[in-house]
Amino acid sequence: MRLHRQYLQLLSHYEGTGGAETTLEELAGIWDCTVRNAALVVARMEEQGWIGWQARRGRSKRSALALFAAEEEIAADLIGRAQSGRDILLALEQLAPLAPSGKLRSRLETELLSRFGFRRETAGRRKIDVLRLPIRQAPRTLDPLEMNLLTESFVGSHLYDSMVRLDKGALVPHLAHAWGSDGDARVWTFRLRKGVFFHHGKEMDGDDAVFTLERLREAPPGTLYRQLFRKIRRVDVRNERTVTVELESPLAFFPELLATGRAGVLPADLGRPDASRFRKRPVGTGPFKLAESDARMLVLEAFERYFRERAHLDRVEIWVMQEEEDEGFVGGGDGSLFRIIHNPRDPQCLESGWKRIGSDVTVSKFLTVNTRKAGYLSDPAKRAAVLDLLADDHGTAAQATDGPGGDHANPVTVMQRKPDGSASALAAVTSGETVPPAGEPLRLVTIQPYGNDAAAIAGRLGQFGIPVEVELVPPGGFTAEKRLKADLLFFSLIRDREALLRQYDLYLTMTGHLDEREASSIRAALSAVERMAGRHARERILADLENRLIRDRLLVIWQERSVRPAVHESVGGAAVDGMGWVDLRSVWFG
Repeated sequence: MRLHRQYLQLLSHYEGTGGAETTLEELAGIWDCTVRNAALVVARMEEQGWIGWQARRGRSKRSALALFAAEEEIAADLIGRAQSGRDILLALEQLAPLAPSGKLRSRLETELLSRFGFRRETAGRRKIDVLRLPIRQAPRTLDPLEMNLLTESFVGSHLYDSMVRLDKGALVPHLAHAWGSDGDARVWTFRLRKGVFFHHGKEMDGDDAVFTLERLREAPPGTLYRQLFRKIRRVDVRNERTVTVELESPLAFFPELLATGRAGVLPADLGRPDASRFRKRPVGTGPFKLAESDARMLVLEAFERYFRERAHLDRVEIWVMQEEEDEGFVGGGDGSLFRIIHNPRDPQCLESGWKRIGSDVTVSKFLTVNTRKAGYLSDPAKRAAVLDLLADDHGTAAQATDGPGGDHANPVTVMQRKPDGSASALAAVTSGETVPPAGEPLRLVTIQPYGNDAAAIAGRLGQFGIPVEVELVPPGGFTAEKRLKADLLFFSLIRDREALLRQYDLYLTMTGHLDEREASSIRAALSAVERMAGRHARERILADLENRLIRDRLLVIWQERSVRPAVHESVGGAAVDGMGWVDLRSVWFG
């Protein structure tokens, strides 16, 4: 591919001329190499028939260079040499920007798309079913303890299994076939299945469950549900298939916590020597195992010894398409070759033969306020007047961005849920009653993937003379110290099968930057939730708490959207998992 790059550099340098009079010294400058190497490159290109070279010797003599190969010919040669779609994607990434006319890009894109979607291919002596899917955000980690992005959770859900599962809000057996607690929900016992194997061949036993639970108890700051996992006081193996967990205090929904993606059971024999391995080399008991991975692609293969029904697909290739590539060809078309689109950009434009399948999953993006910081927003009246500007009917639509809330979303209207009394916000600010003191901008902190949302909020408030300074931090950098220095914080909340746990975790996190009166009130509500085994009772308390926070302008819903995949009619067995993505273990093609 290096020779192709060097030829495209010539096409770009001598664009539209078909060649030029030049010297080896000048060519060495174009290719950033020695004159000797430039002579070798010229000879190789002549052998390929890409150029004509008439050398002229002597001082001040210039040789004649003719460029014969068009971009399309270079693209065809690249495709012919490609061993896999990965090679074409690499060429598209590295070489297309060098091609002046864009024809090479177009040819490579067409070829790449033809290899996506469902294909029945030959592997050795057998036919295998292969599905190739695009995602727009590369997983940072495949360690279940560290997963925050929806794409990470999607991949992880096919690699790992938890002891219990949530199915339409009800707990059902999974790696544990039975469980129970003492009278006050402080000591829990789980009985494990026989015949469950990890991808590396070891049979799961109680020691693996103990390793997983102890690792959850020691989860580092920033881990989702960390405060709940820290309630684990002690884990014991009663026998090879029975594990007992003692908690610091009663937790009526503890089994529900073990149904989350964070609680995927890991093999102790691999994890104790090096737990960091799971970030890039995951091993679980799930229906697929990781066969290959790099920055551009994850390859999953069906796990033949899966303890439940084997997946119908033999191989799944998950391709990482960055947003700039998506604009060029993934999003530029309708995505129909993929057969499964997890979040269609424009659902109204789907062609016939497509359908959207149901999902109760929604994503909320919101602002919350640091009222522990003395300043402008600690005044309830001023805070309400400023933040209500984000709910004004004249606000513009925010562009959704990638992040923990999802892989991609369509633009939606800002502030779909408005607090009472927001109509007076514009008048209050216009009159100058609530404008912050000059030279004191509000500080908004969020993670890097939400940069567009933060810029839109800053722009909206800036229209009314309220300056906002935005600080973007990496996903792991949203520390308590950062929060306490901010005025505004931007988060997301995925309302999926783990919605109640996510709400609990969010509101507990908020107690770290709300004044003590509000924090104490939230902690009291959460303490009541911990004692409630009934899901509906917990839903009611958490909904009341959210409504109160919105009323007091301590929580401002910026954007809400649903997550509903689209599938082609050729896809059989398509069902939505608890995160709103298609569950690949049940998918088949006719």
